[in-house]
Amino acid sequence: RKNGTKFPVKVSLSSTAIKGKPIAIAFVTDTTELQLVVQELKANEAKDKALLEAIPDMMIIQNYEGDVIDFYVPDQIKLHLTKEEIIGKNIKELVPPQMAKAILKAHNEAIKTSQIQIREYSINNENGNVDYEARTVRLNNHSLLTIIRDFTERRRIDGELKESEAKNRAIINALPDTIIIHDKDGNFLDIQASDLSSLLFEKDMLIGKNVKDIFPNELSTKIINVLSKAHRTKSLQVLEAPIPGKERIIDCEGRVVPFEGDKLIVVLRNITEAKAMQNVLNVRNRALEAAGNGIIIADAGQPDNPIIYCN
Repeated sequence: RKNGTKFPVKVSLSSTAIKGKPIAIAFVTDTTELQLVVQELKANEAKDKALLEAIPDMMIIQNYEGDVIDFYVPDQIKLHLTKEEIIGKNIKELVPPQMAKAILKAHNEAIKTSQIQIREYSINNENGNVDYEARTVRLNNHSLLTIIRDFTERRRIDGELKESEAKNRAIINALPDTIIIHDKDGNFLDIQASDLSSLLFEKDMLIGKNVKDIFPNELSTKIINVLSKAHRTKSLQVLEAPIPGKERIIDCEGRVVPFEGDKLIVVLRNITEAKAMQNVLNVRNRALEAAGNGIIIADAGQPDNPIIYCN
């Protein structure tokens, strides 16, 4: 160039004759833009190759009849057939008949609707049952792309999680306690209803409200302090308190544990009977202490074995 910089060119030579004299004609073309396009294509190709190698899934390109045109499988997946043995074969030759029928049905839907088709398949091999998810899309007027992912482990974990959730739910439903989820400020977020909760309040009237809106000031202050301490120390906190119910006061024990974020779980238990039994035991102990070497007679035929004579 005039400014001294260099640029790529393409030179084409053509021989001819003018007035009987042979001459050469040179055509010089600036290929700067072409070189930039080529470099961009190479960069995109390298990027696509890197992405392809990073994807843990198998990919198959098939024609509309189900014949395998191209096939990619990552190194970590081991198949009993090589790539060369798979390309050119029809899907009916590679998988069981029922599975081939389902795959071709998904292909037809992809062709007809031009929308992604997602199917799940299972195959039994020497390692047991293997679960696959296949996503099929129409590439063009004569071929389809299917991405296949092994999700056996995910399905196993999902199954164990559901089983664990069902077990936990059964345990929670069997508990006589009321389970409440609060935030650290004392707002009711959720309630697992029980016989106890039906004696204390209506569930639908509590969600979204604060303990200050429901209980007397002294009790609500104690509850908020316990919630705040459990959240701050990330440890179990226990509070015993009489709670005004719909018809009577009920002695309750609340066990508070941090849950997630600002949430806390409160397991609320009715301890009215236990407290009454403790009171009876305390009365008897005081009576024994007062009686010294005296005689105490209790009626074993009555509930709580009441003392009927003491000298």
